[in-house]
Amino acid sequence: MLIIHILLFFILLFLIPVISKKNKWNVIMNDLNDPIFFTFFISTTIFMIYVFSFKKGDSRIHNATERALIAFMIAYLAHLDLPYGAFFITLFLVYFLDDSKYKNENQENQEVNVLY
Repeated sequence: MLIIHILLFFILLFLIPVISKKNKWNVIMNDLNDPIFFTFFISTTIFMIYVFSFKKGDSRIHNATERALIAFMIAYLAHLDLPYGAFFITLFLVYFLDDSKYKNENQENQEVNVLY
C-alpha cells in the first residue's frame, strides 16, 4: 500500500512541472520512443509487479525494490531538471517509510538461524 502512495506522490510532483513546460514533455516522449529506455522501463515494471504480487513473504526483496524505485524516481527527476523533486521524495519517504518492520523481521530471522 505504501508503494502506491509513493507512486501517487511522485506522479503529482512530476505532472505539475511537466504539463507546464513543453520541453520536459518532449524529453519524456523521446525517452519512451528510445527502445533501450522503453525495454528497461517495461522490464522494471514487470519485475516490480512480480515482487509485490508474488513475493509477499520476502521483506528483503520488498525493501530493496522500494529503494530501487525511489532511486529511479530521483534519477529521472534529475534527468528532467527537476531537482526539488528529489528533496520532497526524500523528505516524504524518510518521514513515512517505516524501516523498523524490516529490521524486526531480519532480527527474528537471524535469531532463528542461530538456533538451528
